Amino acid sequence: MPTCLELAGTSYPERFRGRSLLPLEGASLVPIFQGGRRDDHEVLCWNVAGSRAVRMGRWKLVAAKGKPWELYDLQADRSEMDNQANDQPDRVREMSEVYVRWAKRVGIAPNR
Repeated sequence: MPTCLELAGTSYPERFRGRSLLPLEGASLVPIFQGGRRDDHEVLCWNVAGSRAVRMGRWKLVAAKGKPWELYDLQADRSEMDNQANDQPDRVREMSEVYVRWAKRVGIAPNR
């Protein structure tokens, strides 16, 4: 969304149809498109049709709708073939808690 807004030359509204909106998250990709750089996100969370994910640094926690979390070290396993969830339960717990807080804040059922 920040990229689209910047390219369109407009800003994100604080209110829509009389209702307050959640603050915009994310960062524009325009600097990268122009050959520059921007800071990476510290944490990214998303949910698409009930499937959910959290990205924190080199780690990605992901789960299909109704399925348990899977954990991948993207630095060592870019193709996400080696699920580390059973070997790193503390990391799974920490990242899933980050996801739940995000989901509640943006109004998504956490569907653990």
